[in-house]
Amino acid sequence: MNPLLRTFPEAVRISGVRCPLNTDFRVGLRIMVAYEDPRLTGFEKQLILCKLLYQEQPPNFERAVREGIRFLDCGETPREPRGGRTYSFTQDWAYIYSAILQTHGVDLQTARMHWWKFRMMFLDLREDTTFQHMVSLRRRKEKGLLTKEEKRLWVDSADLLELREPDPERDRAQAEFDRWMRG
Repeated sequence: MNPLLRTFPEAVRISGVRCPLNTDFRVGLRIMVAYEDPRLTGFEKQLILCKLLYQEQPPNFERAVREGIRFLDCGETPREPRGGRTYSFTQDWAYIYSAILQTHGVDLQTARMHWWKFRMMFLDLREDTTFQHMVSLRRRKEKGLLTKEEKRLWVDSADLLELREPDPERDRAQAEFDRWMRG
């Protein structure tokens, strides 16, 4: 579908039934965060997708998952990922927020926006944003192309640049520490 010629979709058709979608970009982000979470099984991720994306549960679960993923991919056939992850909606949220504000002038705190519009803006962020610089460094590291200076930067900023997997024990300890610090 070409969004220059048609409006963004608000529903999908599953087994002949029109299924309205929750198209707000925040819904899409919640689903993406769930798909990033290695603690969830594939089936749990699919359940979250269907529960959040569909206003009413569709008649065919497998088809609903396929159509949901297709919707999240803006109607495109997903491409095979080349290499590892270079960003995380969970970890990089502050930099994504500021990159969209800097590039497009959109404040995601006050924006009402369709998932497709968000995704298109996300895919077209200026190279001079901190987020894009982080993504570039991650790609270069993965390919073994970091310069000496970039390697030093990586070591100094590893806590920011390394994509971490969720660690329930670390998260619990951090929450306990935070509670303790607040008194």
